[in-house]
Amino acid sequence: MQAVNVLRADSVLERAEWPARLAPSWQVEDTQQEFGPWVLALALALGALDVLLTLWLAGTVVADRAAGSLQEWSRALCWLLRRSLSMPRPTRRPVS
Repeated sequence: MQAVNVLRADSVLERAEWPARLAPSWQVEDTQQEFGPWVLALALALGALDVLLTLWLAGTVVADRAAGSLQEWSRALCWLLRRSLSMPRPTRRPVS
């Protein structure tokens, strides 16, 4: 690969004159996607799963209480997921 000069040494760069029907834009819009609530939800779900598995391995979750406590855990996890995913998004200010 070789670099090629397209301008001469005495060439001058001038401002571009765009026709009135064209409105050039150079990626002015913000295309970033926020994934903070998703990461928080995943961390909470993994934390809840870790606590549940630790209790299960320690033998503190008994078979007859397991169904009730699993329902409570699933309700709490669903509530946390809904709360974290419905967090208000920050308002965007127009770029000037």
